[in-house]
Amino acid sequence: MKPKHLAALGVLLLSLADVSLPSAQKPAQPTELQKLKERVGALESRQKTAQQRADTLDSDIKALQQKADRAEPPPPTSSPSNAPNWIMAFFTVVIAGATVAYVVLTKRLWQETKKSAEAAKNSADVLDRQMKQEADRCKFALRAGVATALEATEFWKKRIGDLVNLVGRRELPPTHNLNLPYSIAESGSLTDINTGLTLSLVLDDMRTARDLIESVRNINNEGGANNGPIERAREEAATLLANAHEELTELSAAFDAPNG
Repeated sequence: MKPKHLAALGVLLLSLADVSLPSAQKPAQPTELQKLKERVGALESRQKTAQQRADTLDSDIKALQQKADRAEPPPPTSSPSNAPNWIMAFFTVVIAGATVAYVVLTKRLWQETKKSAEAAKNSADVLDRQMKQEADRCKFALRAGVATALEATEFWKKRIGDLVNLVGRRELPPTHNLNLPYSIAESGSLTDINTGLTLSLVLDDMRTARDLIESVRNINNEGGANNGPIERAREEAATLLANAHEELTELSAAFDAPNG
């Protein structure tokens, strides 16, 4: 055989040796695979055992839950299953706090309302006292005014009949007491509107009588030449004074009455 063929044969034998070597090692592979299969089987067995335990625990939990449902509810805890109870407790506290705040606010509002009512009552009492004082002042001014007017009419009723001689002798008295202020009538109106109106008419009559008397004061009546104008003034003034005196007498008598 040629050397070239021998070399090729040697290469071929080496190649076959390389291929046959792994084939000789292949029987070891089932041992590793077997080990893996055994480990997988052990894990599956453990998994089944764990699943059985889990099922047992789940059954126990369901049984306990049923017992708990039939029994009284446990106190609230921080676990998720008691979350609704915790929320209810929270809102209960919030509502209680709001109720307390409402009670406190209501009490303060009541206190402020009471203070306002007391202040209003005090103001009303002060106003009532002031009104009573004003009414008393008006009554006093009214009585005094009526008494002054009644005195003036009585004074002139006694002298009006002698007006002709008084003018002739230049002895006519001053007539300022017939010119009384209308504040008397205003005081009467504050007490009673009818009294005020009556006094206003009386004061008008007294002033008119005064004007009539003053109109003849400076007449020269020597020898009785001007008795006519003086007599006419006297008659009109006497009528006005008589009417005023009558009204004033009635008012004065009303003051002296029990309810006056």
